[in-house]
Amino acid sequence: MLDCADPGTQVRWWHGVVGGELGHDEQHGWWWVDPGGAWPWESIVFTAVPEPKRGRNRVHWDLWADAGQVHAAGATVLERQPDRTVMADPEGNEFCVFAPPQCALD
Repeated sequence: MLDCADPGTQVRWWHGVVGGELGHDEQHGWWWVDPGGAWPWESIVFTAVPEPKRGRNRVHWDLWADAGQVHAAGATVLERQPDRTVMADPEGNEFCVFAPPQCALD
């Protein structure tokens, strides 16, 4: 579960990055995106909290994606490293983007 100021906006942003299906539990105010096998878990859930984000995330995830496309979608580049780009989503949650492995065609 990812704490957010605006879970509806966050889930739509992440949906734009990873695709899949969106869900919403209006009674609890939870939103989720199920990326359809793109991640090793079924979905990521977003919930509203009143306090702002402080410090680094206690959970950090990695994506196989094109960092340029994720940046164009609105992520902030925090640090570029030879094997990955450290980024933050619109609410400042950190994650790493690794270039997808390339397959050689014989």
